[in-house]
Amino acid sequence: MKKLKQLYEEFTTLQFNLPDDSNRTFESKKEQIMQLAKAENLSMAIYDLNSHEYHFLHGYESDMSSIQQPCFDLEKFHELVHAADLRHALEARIKAFYFRQKINAGEEKDYMLLFECRLKDCSGKYRRVLHKFLVLEQDDRGEIWLLLLKLCPVVGEDTETPPRGVFIVNIHTLEFAVTDSEYGFTPAEMTVLKLLSEGLGSKQIAKKLHNSPHTINNHRRNILRKTQTATTERAVMYARDMGIV
Repeated sequence: MKKLKQLYEEFTTLQFNLPDDSNRTFESKKEQIMQLAKAENLSMAIYDLNSHEYHFLHGYESDMSSIQQPCFDLEKFHELVHAADLRHALEARIKAFYFRQKINAGEEKDYMLLFECRLKDCSGKYRRVLHKFLVLEQDDRGEIWLLLLKLCPVVGEDTETPPRGVFIVNIHTLEFAVTDSEYGFTPAEMTVLKLLSEGLGSKQIAKKLHNSPHTINNHRRNILRKTQTATTERAVMYARDMGIV
């Protein structure tokens, strides 16, 4: 396993060949997304991989105001991350950069990186927060330059358990391109999760899928374990925040 310092250095030494109008492009993207974030009342930021800075655009929860300053460099942002989760967050981002080497040029914007890490709120307490990264802009060589970050606090759940799983999802098909072998959803669990999001109960799902209620309940238990949520309702909320239902 690589040491945390090595992971940090690997992430921060990525080089970019920015277009001449990069500043104008950045400001244009920033303004557009700021308006979207305010309209939809979402917590959003732009991450600039060239300067390694987060530019926070809008935050919808006052108790997460500790991360709503206009600009945060990478090191400052990492000070808000739970120490036990920092490796997980860095490994997730590096995994995403290596994933892009396996796909065709121009397909990067079809995918979203999903992972959790706990962030410190304004009271000093750590909260579970789902991080969603999407590609906004690429440089002249096609290297990813600007990322959109959406932050989704996981409401009312245990914050003592470290986050698990790194996921890369095709935003068009909602299929997982990269998933954790233990915490990724199976096709059957995805089907059950989607039907739960439609308001169906175990007996209704069992009848629809020609399975026994016992089998459906096993899938539900696995979904709760993998989302680290206490109830089906919260698991569905989590899946909606992930953008997979």
